[in-house]
Amino acid sequence: MPDCRLVWHAAGLLIMQNITLFFWVALGGGLGSTTRFMLSHSVGSGHLTTLLINVLGAGLMGYLFMMLELRLRKDGQSRLPKKLAQHTSAKALYEKDMTLQAVDHFRSRKRLSILSAFLLTGFLGGFTTFSAYSLFNVILLQQANYQGFFINLVITPLLAFACFLTGCFLAFKTNR
Repeated sequence: MPDCRLVWHAAGLLIMQNITLFFWVALGGGLGSTTRFMLSHSVGSGHLTTLLINVLGAGLMGYLFMMLELRLRKDGQSRLPKKLAQHTSAKALYEKDMTLQAVDHFRSRKRLSILSAFLLTGFLGGFTTFSAYSLFNVILLQQANYQGFFINLVITPLLAFACFLTGCFLAFKTNR
């Protein structure tokens, strides 16, 4: 029978590790939301500002994700293709399946977990506005602004995805 003190100690360590990650997510989320708020008030609110924030956030997400993966994941357990460093074209980066959740990539090492929690989940989660994206779609339809609705509905996700891929590519290129 296992020693109960050892089990409680292990459970306590697990809780403390998660509390630390919760703190970093909350801090990053607060800073990301504040950054979005300041940007929207300095540029102006509306669907074009939401487009700008989402596209910028997607590009930053791609760049930071790839930089964390390429620079800090040196233990050989990366889920990215093993021959990634040998590829020179952007197309080669995306031939393999990279659809796994970004946070899941960083579970094995504390530094990666904290940076991922703070930057990707926290800051960029608070900064990007896909919740506002949905709300703006409804508002634009209510206002019969079909051009704005089309821009918000179709172009925002396409540009955000393109910027995410561009961010990954730039991080890959600058890390060689």
